[in-house]
Amino acid sequence: MKYIGNKVTSIRKIILIFTLAFGLISACDNGCNDCIDLTSKSILVVDPSGINLLFGSRAIYIPENVIIRGSDGEPKPLFIDESTGTIQFSLERDIEEYSLILSESNVEILTFELAERKSERCCGTQIFSSKTSLNGKSIENSELITIIK
Repeated sequence: MKYIGNKVTSIRKIILIFTLAFGLISACDNGCNDCIDLTSKSILVVDPSGINLLFGSRAIYIPENVIIRGSDGEPKPLFIDESTGTIQFSLERDIEEYSLILSESNVEILTFELAERKSERCCGTQIFSSKTSLNGKSIENSELITIIK
C-alpha cells in the first residue's frame, strides 16, 4: 500500500512541475514585460580620410574620458570596444537625446526617434530607434554611428 502512495505523490509532483512550467511559458504570451532588452549603438569617430580619432597612433580623443549623457543629465554607461575601434552605449526608454562629450570643447548631440517592438530574446519589449540625427541633421539610422571630425 505504501508503494502506491509514493507513486501517487510522484505523479502529483510531475503534474505540479508541468503546471508551473506551462504557466511560465504562457505568461509570455499574455504580454508580460519582465525583461529589459536594450538596443546598443556603436560610435566611430574618424577624420575626413577615415582615420580613427579614438584609437590608434593618430587618436586625439581618449576613450576613457569620453562621456555620454542623456537628456536627463545623467551620465550613461559607455563601453569601449578596441577591437572595432568604437565606443558603445544603450538606448534607454524615454531618453531621445544624448550628448556625446569627446572633450571639454567638443560635444556632439545625438537624437533618436524611439519606438517599441516585441523582444525576440525575452518576454517583453525592446526600444529601438526609427530615426537618428547628429547635431540636428538626419543621418543613416543604423547600429553604427560614424562621426566625421
